[in-house]
Amino acid sequence: MQFDARATEKVVAIAIDAPCLRAKAQADDALGRALAERVAAMLLDRLQTTRIRVLNLYDEDGAATREAPGEAGPRADDPGPTSVSDGGRRPRTS
Repeated sequence: MQFDARATEKVVAIAIDAPCLRAKAQADDALGRALAERVAAMLLDRLQTTRIRVLNLYDEDGAATREAPGEAGPRADDPGPTSVSDGGRRPRTS
């Protein structure tokens, strides 16, 4: 699967030879484990961030409280994603 994107500002990109990296990870258990742990940590962080954004869209009764992220911008009172250590839970302030 490939995706296309167009940058609107100057960026730095890194290309990875996935078949080569996969072969090296299979040949070296320590490398494979380190890669798996780092990828899993990034995925968990992104999923928790998405979960918090979705939860912030609704009030306690399930009614939508604002536009979806990216459509109306962040709320001024939104502290952003919480840490993974608290399970992504943020106490309700209202």
